[in-house]
Amino acid sequence: MNTVQEGADDMPKVLENPEQEILEQAKEILYQEGCQALSIRKVAAACGISVGTIYNYFPTKKELITRVMADYWENYLKELERIDREELDFYNKLRAIYNLLDVFVNTFREMWVDINALTKEVYKQEGHKQRTDFLDKLVRKLEAIISKKTGSNQVKISASLDANDLSRMITMHIILMTQMKQFNYDKFELLLKKMLN
Repeated sequence: MNTVQEGADDMPKVLENPEQEILEQAKEILYQEGCQALSIRKVAAACGISVGTIYNYFPTKKELITRVMADYWENYLKELERIDREELDFYNKLRAIYNLLDVFVNTFREMWVDINALTKEVYKQEGHKQRTDFLDKLVRKLEAIISKKTGSNQVKISASLDANDLSRMITMHIILMTQMKQFNYDKFELLLKKMLN
């Protein structure tokens, strides 16, 4: 167990899990104030610890942001499992998946752009790898849902498509819709129903 004791005025602050506390406070700042407001100093103040302690766990702001996003993605994937277990039809499951992704994109839009603008190649490569891993997991989960629903005749796939093709197409479209609000989800669902029924 990692513990950190710091504080002013002889009032030490004990953190049982400093890394987790740092992440939680960073998330709170991001959710409440946005990416531009996040700083190592602000996170340290929110945790009641020194800036140096933050740097022990996260050497740069970008590494902290990347970790916050990775935590969100892991939680998103857990939510996908929950959605998959629910007794919903295919289209309601897909809408729930879209809604979760929309929250992610709206929460991290500013950071996503900031990370894409990084000048250090190592950050670009790591960010690209994490996004690719996340998208692959999302595609596989959708493919599994589609396969189950195809078996129960809720989804009919033409002979020229398979569950993986359909999953990739749906994934890319819902990602685009979360970023470009000109085309709403309801229209996408109508088109999908015409294509699959």
